[in-house]
Amino acid sequence: MRLTGHSHQAWPDVAREAMVECFDDAARLVDDEWDDVVLGLVAIG
Repeated sequence: MRLTGHSHQAWPDVAREAMVECFDDAARLVDDEWDDVVLGLVAIG
C-alpha cells in the first residue's frame, strides 16, 4: 500500500532528482534570489 499524497512521490529516481535540483538552485541563488526569481517574474509579466 502506498501512503504518499501524490503518485510521483513513489518514484524515488524522480524525487531524488527534484531534491538535488532544488538544493542546487538554493545554493546557486543564495545571494541573488531576488534578481533571478522575483525580477525574472516581473520581466515575464
